[in-house]
Amino acid sequence: MNRDLSTQINVMFKALNNKSAANAFPPPRTLARLLRARCAPFDLDAVAAKAPDLSNFATAAVEMWLRGIHSFLISASLTEASPIWVTRYGRSQERTLR
Repeated sequence: MNRDLSTQINVMFKALNNKSAANAFPPPRTLARLLRARCAPFDLDAVAAKAPDLSNFATAAVEMWLRGIHSFLISASLTEASPIWVTRYGRSQERTLR
């Protein structure tokens, strides 16, 4: 990780260091509202984000990751073991899958 990326990550998460985990996530659609307000004319010009706004990107990324992990765990818990896995891992694993 280069120094610039490390600095950007530190700035993004800095605002979250002073909050409890329960209050760290902003209300739903906060990032979408922020982007709509900052990019209102929708042209190709660069838009500079301010440091407090960057934490919205961090919390959105963490929330998407948490939703992905949650979906995977729910899917895995609802899926029965497939006989294909038994052939892949050998007969010794067959007892653990049943």
